[in-house]
Parts: sequence; structure tokens; C-alpha cells
Amino acid sequence: MKLDQIEYATILDQLGEGVIVTDATGRITFVNETAIRLHGVKRLDVEPDDYSDHYHLFTEDGEPYPPEKLPLTRAVRDAEIVSDARWMIRRPDGSEVLAIGTARPLFDADNRQSGAVLTIRDDTARHAAENQLARLNETLEQRITEAVAERESLEAAYRQSQKMEAVGQLTGGIAHDFNNLLTVISGSTELLAMRLSAHDDEKTHQHLLGIAKAADKAASLTQRLLAFSRRQPLDYRKTDINALIASLEELFARTIGETIMLQTDFSPGANVIHVDANQLENVLLNLALNARDAMPDGGVVTIRTARESLAERRDELLPGDYAVIAVSDTGTGMDEATRIQAFEPFFTTKGVGKGTGLGLSMIYGFAKQSGGDVEIDSRPGEGTTVRVLLPVDRPAPSPA
Repeated sequence: MKLDQIEYATILDQLGEGVIVTDATGRITFVNETAIRLHGVKRLDVEPDDYSDHYHLFTEDGEPYPPEKLPLTRAVRDAEIVSDARWMIRRPDGSEVLAIGTARPLFDADNRQSGAVLTIRDDTARHAAENQLARLNETLEQRITEAVAERESLEAAYRQSQKMEAVGQLTGGIAHDFNNLLTVISGSTELLAMRLSAHDDEKTHQHLLGIAKAADKAASLTQRLLAFSRRQPLDYRKTDINALIASLEELFARTIGETIMLQTDFSPGANVIHVDANQLENVLLNLALNARDAMPDGGVVTIRTARESLAERRDELLPGDYAVIAVSDTGTGMDEATRIQAFEPFFTTKGVGKGTGLGLSMIYGFAKQSGGDVEIDSRPGEGTTVRVLLPVDRPAPSPA
């Protein structure tokens, strides 16, 4: 090799791109240092039919690269210029390099083909980054859609919370004033009954009895409205909720009927809490009645207790430990629109005269006033689970 050829080879070794040169027959005569690093081997005197095997060349799909389709082969045999071709190099150590290269034929001073040259570079990192960007772009629309949906869900939950707060304030004020009027009606009815007790007038006594019963029923409704608006007086005492539920099992069984099976599953870690036991009994009875009405053809009601810890604030729930009372049924379930409205006063899916629509609203108000919360998980045809969360061994909130 002449001195100028040595200098030429030295210059090529300094390039950042790999260079492979062949003679007129396609036999490899020169490989620079970058090409050696890319392939992990240096093989000279290799002919076109053996390029793929000796240099371990594969398609991007991992298949052996057909020798006749390799850029360098096409440049040698067809005097073709092949630009930006891509293939995979598998090194002896098992690592792989995605190569991108251009092959060109070489001509002497008489314009006769004297060989070919292939320049290649490592495209692995750029290709990986491009793929990652493509994947990010593919999921960008989905992530934006999910983010918008989450925001809309949070806004809807906030609007619902504000709505319930406003309805609660209005309901509480009306219920309080109406309760005062009922007190006058009930008191006057009792006094009138006492004054007419000496008169043997059956119709008059029946009318008075009807007034008294209607007043009692109206008073019960106002108590539920006061419960929803968090204005009912609560008697907070330490209560073993497992023992309380166990003591009510016979009552529940009679309430739900013979076609429905009652199951209980108690957790010992959630049994003692600050709560108004009488109001909690009403909550459980209402949930049992709702479960019964959701299973006209029979089914299973399961009452579970558990303990749940919150490390961070969730809506109105402060961090801490909560007892969870979950009442599940295997009934008809409810759709999302019904579930969202379920706590609103007077909202009911039952027929006329079969429900006041105050049961769940009373439970909602009781749970909130007790420092807890209530959640509904339900789908049409898959039953319903109502979870009541109440603080465990924490000073009870003051009555509203």
C-alpha cells in the first residue's frame, strides 16, 4: 500500500461513520474502525453472497437479510445507489445495532466500476427515541381524553356536593319550621282529645286519631329531613357495631323475608366507634329494606364490617381510621344516573306509595354529621353495595 493510501485509511478510521470498501468483484478490501465497532468483527476478503452471514445482518423484523438485497451487493452488482437503507447487525456478544447506511458504486478515471463503498451509522438510539415519541403521540389523545373526563368527573362531583349542601340547608330550614308547626298540631290534638273524652262521639274520636297519626307520620318525615340536613340531635356514645348488628340479625331476617338469605362478616378491628346507636340502627334497617325491595325474586343480603385507613384527606373525610359497614345485595342494581341522584331527598325509583325517597338521604346526612361518609357501588343487574364510613375511636363531632 502506498503512503497516500495509508494516510487515506487513517483518515477514514477517524470518521464517526463506518466505512466498508470493496473491489470490482465485490470482495471487501477495507473496513474502518467505526465499522468494526458497529459489527463487533472485522472480516476482509468477503464476497457479496457472504456479506449477510459473515457480518450477521438481519432485517428489522429479525429475519436473515437476503444477500442479493443488501445495499452493498446492489451497489457492486447493479451499480445502484442505495440511500438510507436500514438493517440490523447482531454482534458476537448478542447485542444488536440498528444500522442505517448508503451504498454507492466507485468508478476509475475511465469510468469503469472499480468497486463500491458503504457508509453506515448507528441509528439505534435515535430509532428508540422515535419509537417512544410515536408511542407517546399514540397515547396522547387517550391521555388527554382521560384527563378531561377526570376533570369533568371532579367538576360534576363538586357541583353535586354544592347542590346537596344547598338542598340540605333549604330542607333543614323547612323541616325545622314544619316540625314546630307539627308540635302545635300534635299538642292541640291531644288537648282536644282530652276535652272530648267525656263525649261519646265515635266519629269525632276517629277524626282526632287520624289527625294524631298523620302528625306522627309527618314528624317522622321531618326527622328524616333533619337527618339529611345534618340538624338532628345525635347522642354519640362508644358502640360495638359488630355486637349491635348481631343483635339486630333476627329483626333483619324478619324484615327481608324468607326468600332472601342474610349473611354477616364481621371484622374485629372495626367494632368500637363513636356513634349514635339508635340512628345507626335506623340506617341499617333502611339499608336492609332497600336491599329487600331490590330483590323481589329473592337473593342474598350481606352485611360486612371492616376497617379502612386514610393517609390523606378524601373529600370531607379527614385522615385517620374508619369503620366501614357495607350492606350488599344481589338485586337489580342501578345505573349511573340513578346512583348519582340516590341521596337526594324524595328521589325514589319505587312506585307511588311504596317509598318516600328519604331513606338514603337520611343515611347520607347521618354519615356526614357523624364525621363520615357514605358510598354506593352499583351496576344494573349486578346488585348494589352501600358503604357507610364512620370514625373509629375519635372524638365525635359536635351536633349540628
